[in-house]
Amino acid sequence: SVPAFLPSCFPERNPEDFTLSKVLPFRASTQLLRHYLLRRRIDWVEDLLSHETVKRRGYFNPDTVERLKTMYRDEKFRINQTFETDPLMIVLTFGILLDLFSMPSR
Repeated sequence: SVPAFLPSCFPERNPEDFTLSKVLPFRASTQLLRHYLLRRRIDWVEDLLSHETVKRRGYFNPDTVERLKTMYRDEKFRINQTFETDPLMIVLTFGILLDLFSMPSR
């Protein structure tokens, strides 16, 4: 099923747009991260990727994460997920897992 939080990220969209058959092709891709989560400045994403949070947790370099966020917000930025590693998606996913499993900071 579609995560319950997803429709709240896009209040201007019709809730029926979030049926699994419509969301599945979209996947959690760089396009989703770049266009919807970073550019719209969703609070929970901004918090997970904030300089302070990344620094406090100690797993990633907060200055590098800031540079990545700037790159991803650029209209010209492209990444081929088939052949390239998506570093900002790794940081975001890791932050979600830290919260979900109440893992300690380093």
